[in-house]
Amino acid sequence: MTQRFVYKVEEYNRHIPLLFSKYKEGHIHSKFNNGFNIKMGDSLVFIGGKQSGRLPFSFILPIPDVHDLLTKISNNDPVIWHNDTEILSINESCDIVYLEGKPYENKLELIPGSVHSLSRHLETLLLALAGNDEPTGLGLDINEFMEHYVEHESGSGSSFDVYYDLMAILYSEDEQEVERVLRYFLGRGKGGTPTGDDHIIGLMAIYAVSKEWSPLFTETLSRIISSEKITTDVSMEYLKYALNNQFGSPVIELIHAMTEESKAEVQVKINNLLSMGHSSGLDTTFGILLGLLAMRRKSNG
Repeated sequence: MTQRFVYKVEEYNRHIPLLFSKYKEGHIHSKFNNGFNIKMGDSLVFIGGKQSGRLPFSFILPIPDVHDLLTKISNNDPVIWHNDTEILSINESCDIVYLEGKPYENKLELIPGSVHSLSRHLETLLLALAGNDEPTGLGLDINEFMEHYVEHESGSGSSFDVYYDLMAILYSEDEQEVERVLRYFLGRGKGGTPTGDDHIIGLMAIYAVSKEWSPLFTETLSRIISSEKITTDVSMEYLKYALNNQFGSPVIELIHAMTEESKAEVQVKINNLLSMGHSSGLDTTFGILLGLLAMRRKSNG
């Protein structure tokens, strides 16, 4: 009999077992240094450590177990969920038990008055991004963008126009324009979560607590990603969850801090988010900044 290795989940997103009960068979989709994705039906689940926080679609294991498990699995290995024992089996040797894990849910709720409280931290966010001195994943120099924004606050035939367009469609009722701009950013950039998608995730986090701008933005985004594969599998998953107001814990913690906490606490949470991924944390933070700038521009008339 083949020896089976058993791994116990520490924490898990509370909807994952329901997903497994719907899709009982799948495969390993992709491996990373800190974990791996499995594909079940049309959904991804990340299994790994907590280095990147709690994802909206993850089983979290102790880091030593993750490293050990990664040596025993390969891409495309079969994955089976056993409803009777509630065990996730991978290939012929690995079992993941979730029953002793603690459930969590990464969801942002509408917060009355959040537009004002979020806007109070615009300067803190600007200073953090300026001090970071790194370009976005699309090569945008944020300091140069902000200098242009202060002088113009609108497009002027420059390379920054696409970002002004992205801010403008947040309040637009022009469906064709909203779709045009979203299609420009969706899937644009490199990596598992392209930069353009990360910008949109940041915008969606602001929208989740404020419901400030036109619902046409989220309606158009939902229609696009539900009807075609416009970006990577991993990014599609993040976007689907964002449309349900669910985000990674670094995003959740920053938005909560901006609505509740002191400037010092906001700075800590910004730094936490900026440290995520190669440029993903920076790109998401820049998306949050664009949302705050759009709200300020609207309030100024």
